[in-house]
Amino acid sequence: MNGSEKTVQDYIDEIKRLSDLLAEKERSESEAVLFRELFPDTDRESIPDSVKTEADEKGIPLIAAYAIYERRRQLAASVADAHNKINAGRSSGPLGRSDNFGESLSIEQIRAMSPTEVKRHYKQIMKTLSNQ
Repeated sequence: MNGSEKTVQDYIDEIKRLSDLLAEKERSESEAVLFRELFPDTDRESIPDSVKTEADEKGIPLIAAYAIYERRRQLAASVADAHNKINAGRSSGPLGRSDNFGESLSIEQIRAMSPTEVKRHYKQIMKTLSNQ
C-alpha cells in the first residue's frame, strides 16, 4: 500500500465531511429563504456586523439575532418618541418669526403692523375686530 492509496476510513471521513457540508448548505439556504420571508425589506448584506458577531458568539441563528436587533431598535425609537412627547408638552411652542401674533391680536399689535403685515394677517385682524 503506497501513500497515495486511501483507506476505507479515509473514504468514510470524506463522506462524513461532504455530508456535513451539504447539511450546512441546506440549512443556510433554508435560513436565507426564511430571512427573506420575515424581513422582506432587508437584504442580508445590510445586516450590521455586530448582529453577525452576536449570532456567532451566542451560537444562535442569524435570523434570531437580527430579530433581537430589530426589536431593540424599535424599543429605542419608542422610548425616544415618548421622551419627545414629554418634552413637547413642556415646551412653550415652536420658535416663530417676530410677526407671529398667535390666535388673537391686540389693538396695539394691529396698529404697530406694517402694511405688508396687515395683508399677511388680514383674517386674524378681521377676527379680532369682530370680537371687539
